[in-house]
Parts: sequence; structure tokens; C-alpha cells
Amino acid sequence: MPDGNGAQLHEKEKLAELRRAWEDRPLGAMIDHILDRYHTPLHRDLPGLVDKIGSARKELTGPARELDRPLRDLEELLRTDLPDHLRAEEEALFPRIRAHLRADESRAERGEKAAAPAGGGLRSLGRIQDDHNQIMDMLIALHAENVLDRLPETTPAGDDHPLREDLKRLVGDLREHAFLEDEVLFPRAVALEKRLRNGTS
Repeated sequence: MPDGNGAQLHEKEKLAELRRAWEDRPLGAMIDHILDRYHTPLHRDLPGLVDKIGSARKELTGPARELDRPLRDLEELLRTDLPDHLRAEEEALFPRIRAHLRADESRAERGEKAAAPAGGGLRSLGRIQDDHNQIMDMLIALHAENVLDRLPETTPAGDDHPLREDLKRLVGDLREHAFLEDEVLFPRAVALEKRLRNGTS
């Protein structure tokens, strides 16, 4: 198993590879990928994961009881805040980016100057990025308190505890998800909107 520095280096390399894979791909394809790779599994898996966290909190004994607070905060994030965040992207932000893409494609087909579609632009982007910061702060706190590795390895019945690996996988996916949006999708979407509003090709 890699040490802390090795794990951080591996994560940086993985994110750099993710950037290279998507920095020149069409924005519509990137949105489709984010929905298929991250949003759909989260909608499917979050209710069961919230239930597992609730069960794990009830099973904490002895010194492990101090894990109840960070687990409670994580449970609330996954129960309410993260689903709300996903819906905001799916119902407002992503459709707006797609509208910009359609406007750009239509302009190119007709040989006209670029023009942004009517509406509010990407105004929700700031709130979306604030949500990402909140999620990342939660993950940083989980890491700082070594919460995942301190979870019981087995259930009271002696079975392997299902929560540890589930949460580690979730943390990795959320890091990738936020990175791909914050570092690749959103800057390119903002540049597209600026180009449309300035009437440049």
C-alpha cells in the first residue's frame, strides 16, 4: 500500500490524466460523461450509503464514539446537500451550457457573429463551485481526522464492515467529479459564454 506521499502523488497523476483526457473533448460529450460516470451512480447509491452510515453510527462503541460527529455531518451532506447539488447542475447549469453550445453551433452554420442565448447566463456557477468547496472541505476534514481508517473493520456480527471501502470509493469519485468540473468543464464553459457575449468566433 502506498504511503501518504505516494498516495498524493498517485492522485495528482490521476487528475492530470483526467485533465488531458477531456481538455479538448466537446463540452456536450463531457457533460454526458459526468452524468453517466458520476451523477447516475450517485443517485443510485446515495440512499443505501446514507443508511449504512446511520447503522454504523449506532454501532460505535468506546473510543470510536468520537467518530459520530464527522459521520453525522457526512450523513447530512449525502442525504440532502449532495442530491440538491446534483439536481442544480442537471436542471439549471448543464442545460444552460448546452444552450450556449447550440447557439455557437447555429452561429457557425449561418456564418454569423457569435451571440449568447437570452437568459441568465452561467450565474449559478458560483453557487455550484461553493458547493464543491463545501464538499472538498468535508473530505479534507475526514482525511485530517483519519475517519475512514478508524471505522470498525467488522460489524458486531463479525462480518466485514461494508462502509469503509464504500466511503473511500465515494471520496475518490467526488474528488474526480469536482476536479473535472472546476478545472476543465467550467473554465471552458465560461470562455464559451464570454466569446458569445463579445461576438467573437
